[in-house]
Amino acid sequence: MKLSTKLVFVEEITSKSPRSEFPEDRLDELANIILDAGGIINPPILMRTSLESYEVVDGDFEYYAAVKAAEIDPRKGETIGAFIIETQNEAALRKQAGLLRKKDSLSKTDTASDGAGPRLTTVESRLTNMESRFDAKLNDLTEEIQALKADVRPLKEQKTKKVETPLDIFNATTKSNLPFIMKKAGIGGKTFAKFLKNIEAERKKRKFESLIDLKNRVTGLGQINILKIIDAWSRS
Repeated sequence: MKLSTKLVFVEEITSKSPRSEFPEDRLDELANIILDAGGIINPPILMRTSLESYEVVDGDFEYYAAVKAAEIDPRKGETIGAFIIETQNEAALRKQAGLLRKKDSLSKTDTASDGAGPRLTTVESRLTNMESRFDAKLNDLTEEIQALKADVRPLKEQKTKKVETPLDIFNATTKSNLPFIMKKAGIGGKTFAKFLKNIEAERKKRKFESLIDLKNRVTGLGQINILKIIDAWSRS
């Protein structure tokens, strides 16, 4: 037997559940949708009580929405599609109704027994737990990134120093901030101005090829002052 809905006059249906159990705004919303769609997507299950009367077995909310639709537009809302319990399909329809009610109860919000308020549904709880785990993981990753940045910073500084060799200190006065380094090495006064002037003059002719070349070309600089400057650079 193929299960199908039958059109029933809304005024011929009754329900044991009072209409006050359902929010009027939701009934109004569904009623307008029923009128716009030209029917209901989830038909109620009815039991025949006489030749021209029915009682709702399952789907009281849908029924009262149909009543509301008939109030809004009597012409379009006077009938509703419904499943009718007959002798041959009574067991199957009642079983379906029971299973669907259990499904609906699982999806609804439960009330906490301690009066603390509504509990989250299973799906909402899972989503909340996922969000919490995600936030915790994000915080962990943020901390790891900050730690990595702290570890990389000294490495970057070391890399810069390796690229800028001691000889580069004297070959690029502006880049290596030679005047500052020379003062840090304890070289100042007239000696400082003399060495700086001689270094700049020789560098303009050609770059220093080695530290020995530097010592030979800059008069008076000497090995001791060169090592002082290199030591001050390495500690800067």
